[in-house]
Amino acid sequence: MRLGRKARTHPDLDEARVWVQDEVDRLRALGYSELVRLRSSPRHRPFTSRTGRQLVGEISVRWESVEGGPLRVMVDVWQPRRWRLARSICSDSFVRAEGP
Repeated sequence: MRLGRKARTHPDLDEARVWVQDEVDRLRALGYSELVRLRSSPRHRPFTSRTGRQLVGEISVRWESVEGGPLRVMVDVWQPRRWRLARSICSDSFVRAEGP
């Protein structure tokens, strides 16, 4: 699991790690064809952390190299920032090859 820049000190790091790990586990349980259907655009799930901060969980599925090949599944939690780039707190990813 990767931490965003300066995320090691983010007050919501533990909560973000749990969200990312839960989503990675859920997505790993899906089959290749189910993941292909999630490929169209990133899915955003806004939520409020226990500290009251607005966070966004993002799930993105893309072709790893060529269309029809392995899929890269990315899960990220970030804190939206007004007038600046979002600050990633925690992310993880995995590759799913087409199975039998």
